[in-house]
Amino acid sequence: MRPPVQRATVHPGQLSVGTHGLVGWDSGRPVWTEALLAALDRRLEQGQSVSPPDYPHAAEDVLLALTQVAALGATQPRTAVWSSISPWLESALLRNGVARRVLTVDYNAPRIDARGDRLMAMELGQACSHYCSRGSAFDLIVSFSGIEHDGLGRYHDPLDPDGDLAAMREVWLQLRPGGVLLLGVPTSDTDATIVNGHRLYGPTRLPLLIRDFELVARVWDGHVVRGGLERANETPTLWYGRTGRVMRRGFAPRGDWGRSRHPGGEYWDWQHQPVLVLRKPKRRAAEMLPGWVAKWSAAVQEGRCKQMPDWHVRP
Repeated sequence: MRPPVQRATVHPGQLSVGTHGLVGWDSGRPVWTEALLAALDRRLEQGQSVSPPDYPHAAEDVLLALTQVAALGATQPRTAVWSSISPWLESALLRNGVARRVLTVDYNAPRIDARGDRLMAMELGQACSHYCSRGSAFDLIVSFSGIEHDGLGRYHDPLDPDGDLAAMREVWLQLRPGGVLLLGVPTSDTDATIVNGHRLYGPTRLPLLIRDFELVARVWDGHVVRGGLERANETPTLWYGRTGRVMRRGFAPRGDWGRSRHPGGEYWDWQHQPVLVLRKPKRRAAEMLPGWVAKWSAAVQEGRCKQMPDWHVRP
């Protein structure tokens, strides 16, 4: 059975400036109100960033990353955001005309108390069931600062040491062949799991995480590096220099952002989240992934989805 939903641990740095008091809660789920969405729209209209203070150029990097992708195959791509407490990403995508509608998928899906149908939400289990009945649904999926938490229990999700890999498989299945995933996770020169807070992806875990995608480019603080992992050391480097540092704990003082925005500047390891532009190859699932994914995909193709076990839906 699904464990009872509890309110996630959230601090103001994860939310856009001026919106912390506007995010409501209902039995542990975030509530997105008309006032919250209007506040984000006003910031965008005024040319202000909606990036959370903890990730001061995240929204801009996501939008820049989109320019590195040739035509998605649709003028208005079917778009989803994977894992979201506050709709800063959704608002940026809608405001900039990336999509007409955005679906947010989360283990604790938000409740949307706002007019219109431009924003929708779905629990992860529902998304998996949707795949079973309809197949791959999206041209574009954006996930920023979410996958690295999967399976660690910080947001009261089930414990799973490979929860991040399972989440990437779920995303892979939801993308159409040739679809694009914009992924932001902390990258470092050292692989690590920091208690139950987050993972750091280094030269071992990151290739495993993105192994079923083609890495087209990456974006960090307005800088673009095209190409795959073979160009990881090009400036700005993919790897945060963690080796030999005295690791700091807690949250960054707000006055430190100037240093974090320059080569060699200091910032927290978990804040270093370049946006990876990943494309799903235009090959059938059975040709890409052995084992359970191939069997599941074949079952869906043959209309046998209901005969498959429910392990793909997290409890």
